[in-house]
Amino acid sequence: METDKVPLLDGEFTSGHSQNGLEITINGELAQQENNLLLTELQMIDAMNQLRELIHTSHTDTPLTVFLIYDPIDSNYRYFENCSASKITFDLTSPHVYTYQLSLLIDTPTLQTNWSSA
Repeated sequence: METDKVPLLDGEFTSGHSQNGLEITINGELAQQENNLLLTELQMIDAMNQLRELIHTSHTDTPLTVFLIYDPIDSNYRYFENCSASKITFDLTSPHVYTYQLSLLIDTPTLQTNWSSA
């Protein structure tokens, strides 16, 4: 007997191939800053949901821009354009600090150097 699962609408929509594909992974913590706990467990859950909403995009949304570096000496930025979140994983095993790992797909793998907000 064979069982098939019907895919949901939400999920991964990436298709095709990219010759110079790039993926960036960011690790972070909720509720801790310089070894000081900042949030309760309920507040961490709220922060987790806010992060999920912040990175949620669909095909009709404007892609994300991911900044890597800002150099105050020469006022240049280093960033990637046309990014989308491919996966976010939360570790909820510690009631004191929730950790996460965010994977971003970079559709335009050229590292940009000058930011123009106009």
